[in-house]
Amino acid sequence: MPVKDVCALLLGLGIAIVATLLARQVRDEADASMRWEGGVAVGFAALLYIGPFWIAQLVLTVLATIDDSGIASGWLWAWLFAAPAIGISPPATGLVRLLRRGRPGVD
Repeated sequence: MPVKDVCALLLGLGIAIVATLLARQVRDEADASMRWEGGVAVGFAALLYIGPFWIAQLVLTVLATIDDSGIASGWLWAWLFAAPAIGISPPATGLVRLLRRGRPGVD
């Protein structure tokens, strides 16, 4: 399996994890307007933290598509857009909340 494909998949996994960590506090907010404002703030923060890695994943996906070996390019393109969406999904943020429950210093 080519290194470009593996790197694109790993970058997507990292993006999903970081997006989950950024979005976990917004999901717990009871006030709908604060949840919306928090979501906008998380979106801008994600541009700073995740943006360069997402661009790197995009470049690796394009190179893997041109190379046409290894993982089918359709899966890489789907993962390019699915990774951030999975990261901000309620199941992912709920999982982080469950894993952090009971630890000192939880938010």
